Amino acid sequence: MTTLEASGTQAATVGTEHTLTTLAVSKTLWPEIDISALAAGEFVEVRIKTKTLSGGTTRTQQVCVFSWLDAGVTPGVDGEPIISDQEYILTLKQVGGTGRSFPWKVLSP
Repeated sequence: MTTLEASGTQAATVGTEHTLTTLAVSKTLWPEIDISALAAGEFVEVRIKTKTLSGGTTRTQQVCVFSWLDAGVTPGVDGEPIISDQEYILTLKQVGGTGRSFPWKVLSP
């Protein structure tokens, strides 16, 4: 059974990294973002950040860049599943164009 850990819609301000969610759970987490609103020439960066140890520093674990071309082929994109036992932060940053809204969710198995 899949569990919805967090969800929402982010209205992006171009050039701003928006934190979609911060989770402190010990699970495998899988993000999904609907990028279908992207128009020609627009890109979105999705980052997943984690901590190795509870007293450690938050570090970028994964960066995915999706373009308006990706949106035409696969409007619902997934990041890689990440196993986290300390902290999981999902962010989104739209690069260029007009600010769009992006529905998103984070699932766990």
